[in-house]
Amino acid sequence: VHAFDLLGLGLSEKPPMEYSIELWAEQVKDFLTKLGTENVVLVGNSFGSLISLLAASEQRPKGIVMLNCAVGMNNKNMVKSPKMNDLQRFFAKLALGL
Repeated sequence: VHAFDLLGLGLSEKPPMEYSIELWAEQVKDFLTKLGTENVVLVGNSFGSLISLLAASEQRPKGIVMLNCAVGMNNKNMVKSPKMNDLQRFFAKLALGL
């Protein structure tokens, strides 16, 4: 089992830059490439589930576990909700391919 903090999160470095799901997915893909194993199961919590999905688009892991999936990823109408802030709306559109 491997676990790490993504750039700008947790105990990792926090350089002044723009962070994005794509940046973190690239970090995961680089880690998997260096790990060099084919029997990988990605586990993502909250918006980490989006990161896992994006990272899996090229790496083809054995599986993905998505816990507490970010922003209710099962309903396209949620992006119209006035209760959602811009960041939540961004993640929802990314997850739903909108």
